[in-house]
Amino acid sequence: MKKLILSFVFLLPLILFAQTGVGGKVQFCETYEAETGETSGYYDSWDIKPAGGYIYIVYTQDALIKEPLLLEIQKKEDGVFTFFASRNFLNDVTSKKRYAMYDLEFKEAGTYKVIVKTKNGKFLAEATTKINVVSDEDKPASTITSDYYEDSKIQFGTSVGDNAEIKGESSSFYLKMEKLV
Repeated sequence: MKKLILSFVFLLPLILFAQTGVGGKVQFCETYEAETGETSGYYDSWDIKPAGGYIYIVYTQDALIKEPLLLEIQKKEDGVFTFFASRNFLNDVTSKKRYAMYDLEFKEAGTYKVIVKTKNGKFLAEATTKINVVSDEDKPASTITSDYYEDSKIQFGTSVGDNAEIKGESSSFYLKMEKLV
């Protein structure tokens, strides 16, 4: 009996530790993979338009997420981070995922910190980024942002017309092998 109690006392902290977001991190990113939560296109500074812009906030951890999460947003004012807003992550705790995502809209320039917490306020991870509001006139012509390819599509065809219309569009083509002499 003494060994059982001793084992329980030893294992309890390990079990609790495994449920608390071990290895958790949060990132600002352009894209994320919906099945795994793998992120790409992350930067220390972001340019948004005067009307605002969206940036994905993705929290990942080693263990499955088993409870709803809260995103606290702080903005740096006079050198100090102060509360700006909070949002509920849209994570489904029954989905058996190790990540949660929030598509956060920014409308003001500044330095922002996002903090991921459990609903009861337990800290899991944080990240900081800088937001710049830049109009199209302020940007150099060679600067391409994540919005550049939005609403783009790729089409395949046998030729292209004068106004870039695709001719002979198809989803599959066959390559003919010819002898070269």
